[in-house]
Amino acid sequence: MMVFEDFTKKLVNRMETRLGKGYRIQVKDTLKNNSIVEHQLMLRKNGSSVVPAIYLQEQYELYMKQPDEERLDWIIENILASYEQQEKEMDEVSKLSNKLLHYEHVKDNILFKLINTEDNEELLMQVPHISYLDLSIVFYVSISETEQGIMTALIWNQHMEVWNVTAYDLYKVARKNTPERMPARFCSMEEMIFGLKEELEKNPIDEWEMDMLQIEQEDSFPPLYILSNTLGINGAAAILYPETLKKCSEALKKDLFILPSSTHEVLLLPYEEKIEAEELACMIRNINREDVPREDWLSDHAYFYRREDDKVMAV
Repeated sequence: MMVFEDFTKKLVNRMETRLGKGYRIQVKDTLKNNSIVEHQLMLRKNGSSVVPAIYLQEQYELYMKQPDEERLDWIIENILASYEQQEKEMDEVSKLSNKLLHYEHVKDNILFKLINTEDNEELLMQVPHISYLDLSIVFYVSISETEQGIMTALIWNQHMEVWNVTAYDLYKVARKNTPERMPARFCSMEEMIFGLKEELEKNPIDEWEMDMLQIEQEDSFPPLYILSNTLGINGAAAILYPETLKKCSEALKKDLFILPSSTHEVLLLPYEEKIEAEELACMIRNINREDVPREDWLSDHAYFYRREDDKVMAV
C-alpha cells in the first residue's frame, strides 16, 4: 500500500514533468480548526500572485481506490481543472484582499465564530480571540458570498497590529455585523426533518434515507430545537447574539440545555429535572465521533442557559 508521502512525491513529480518550468509546485501544511493539519498542493504560475490550493488527502483517497497510472493522470486532470477555476475566483479575491491592509475597508465585514479553546491552543497563540467559558471567539473577514458558499479570511495577530486595534475592538464590530449578515435561525428538529423530507421527495435519494428521517422524527423526544444562522456556516456563534437565547427560552417557556453539535449549529433542549448532564455529554460525544468531521467539533459537553439572569454556564 502506497503511503501518503510517497503518493505526494509521485504526484508532484508527474505534475512538474507535465507543466514544465512555467509553474512552481510545493506542498504546504496548513493549521485548521481543532489542530487539524491539512496538506495542500500549492500551484503558482510564474509571474502570478495567485496561488490556489488543492487539498491532497482527498486526492490520495481517490488514488488508493485504483492505484495505477491511469487514475493518477485522471487526478492531475481534475487538479488542473480545479486550478483554472480557482485561479479565476482568486484573481478577484486578490484584488479584494488588498483591502485587508486598511481597517476602514474591512470592519463592516468582520464576523466572529466559536472554536474549542483546548483543542486550538497553537492556533490561538497566533490569532486575536476572546474567551467564552471553555470556548474562544475568533474573528474572520467575509470576502465574498455566492450561492456556492462564503469565502473568508481568518484574522491573525499581524492584521490586528497593522490595523492598530485590539481583540475587543474586533469583538465590538463583529457583535454588530454577524447577526446582521448571518441572522439567527431557530426551528424544531421536526421542522428541520420535515424540510429535508420535502427536499428528498422532490429529489429522492433512496428509500433507506427516507426511512431514517422517519425514525429520527419519531425518536426526537424530548423535543430538540436547532439554533444556527441562515447560512448554516459557523452557526454555533448564534448563542452569542444579543437576546437570541433569551428569545428562544421565552418561546419555549423554559431554561435551556445547549448541546454543541458542531461549530455550525447547536441543539437546544428545554430543561427537565430528569435529564442528566452525563447523559447529554454522552450524546454529544456520540454525535461528534459518528456524524461530525473532526474539524467541526466544538465541545464534548453541554451548556446551560438560565433565563432568570440571561446567563450561559458549562455543565
